[in-house]
Amino acid sequence: MTQLLQALFDGLSQGGVYAVLAVGVALVSAVMSFPNFAHGWLVMWAASLTVFLTAFVPLLVAVSIATLVAVVITAVGGQLTFMTGHRAPSEVIMLKSLALGLVLQSAAVLIFGDAPRLYATPEWFGEVVVVGDLRIGVSSLVSLAVAVVALTALLVLLRGTDLGLMMRATAQNLSTSALVGIRTRRVVLTALIIAGVLAGIASFLWYAKAGSVTPRSGLEVTMVAFVALVLGGLRNVGGAVVGGLLLGMVDAFMATYLPGEVQGYTRAFTYILLIVVLVLRPDGVLQRKVVLTK
Repeated sequence: MTQLLQALFDGLSQGGVYAVLAVGVALVSAVMSFPNFAHGWLVMWAASLTVFLTAFVPLLVAVSIATLVAVVITAVGGQLTFMTGHRAPSEVIMLKSLALGLVLQSAAVLIFGDAPRLYATPEWFGEVVVVGDLRIGVSSLVSLAVAVVALTALLVLLRGTDLGLMMRATAQNLSTSALVGIRTRRVVLTALIIAGVLAGIASFLWYAKAGSVTPRSGLEVTMVAFVALVLGGLRNVGGAVVGGLLLGMVDAFMATYLPGEVQGYTRAFTYILLIVVLVLRPDGVLQRKVVLTK
């Protein structure tokens, strides 16, 4: 029973990180109908900048500055990628977003170097809280708390404000929304800005637990985000949260119950799960078409 509870908590904590990643992609995908393949590299870029800045300022200040830079990058890059030539075929738009991600990777290699660098975290971040037979890492508690706050704030924005209503309308039909007076370009820009904030938050959650950052890790972050997104539904923000939690549970239970000699293939099993979902339930496990809702 202790082993099961430990796996459940670890899965919930890791799933929160995956959910923040997936929601950042789902939000832009919902309002533009095109997935943003650059998001994982944006998360990596924010983490790389944070590591650089921690040599001069405290971690919280470094993360805040890196998040602001991520917002600028995603706002400018997103406008160039999605809004310039947005009537082009969807395949062209997706390739443009992938190209943006590779540009971010190359820029990170050029500016920060290609070698892995330690992600500086406070000593208390690595401590463990013992509750009975459970060992709960402070890093897991912080990750879960930050993820819950971020996702709750986003839900309140989407469901309880006029801006959220306009974003949901734009997600349903961008052209029709423009006809009824919604400033769709402003809505898209807002979605990009929120995605940038989520990228900054995800950069801390992901790399503080990983312990180090390298410019070439952006692809793995992107793939994990898309696996979680596909599990819940490509244009469903609520589904992205569910998909992230499911993926976290899958990872935790594989790490707990798989034999030690095959645990190194955990990520391969994750991608196999992606293929199975795409074959059996291409709309995601929720099987819902509604966007920007739970």
